[in-house]
Amino acid sequence: GLHPRGQMTVSATTRKIADVQYLRGLAVVLVVLAHIHQSNVNYMAPGLLGEFAYFGFAGVDLFFVLSGYLIASIMLREHERTGSINVVRFLARRWLRLTPLYMFVVWLYVYVVPTLDKGPFYTSALQNGQASIDSCKNYW
Repeated sequence: GLHPRGQMTVSATTRKIADVQYLRGLAVVLVVLAHIHQSNVNYMAPGLLGEFAYFGFAGVDLFFVLSGYLIASIMLREHERTGSINVVRFLARRWLRLTPLYMFVVWLYVYVVPTLDKGPFYTSALQNGQASIDSCKNYW
């Protein structure tokens, strides 16, 4: 909305959502740095990330907590608006939102990874991709 002086204002809800998105971004960065540190491929000088790379687990925890907060917020808003929560519609929307990205990643591992140079990145990517496609934990 516009402030009486003509300046744009940001609602408290919009600011809260933006703050949560920044925290989600931080969580993703922590996880990615941990994976880079743990990989067999040294993209950076060994030890450059130091002890900071070990906070990847905290990124996973933070991401799940924030996702739970966002899911609960969406459901509570729906309940306030309609008086009920349509769980099937909620799950269908999540499925439609996540499936295209998941299928793109599967496509990458099926068609792109096999074309890569057969170095350490190839082996790591192939193993991690197979574990992801199978929806199981990888122990490599």
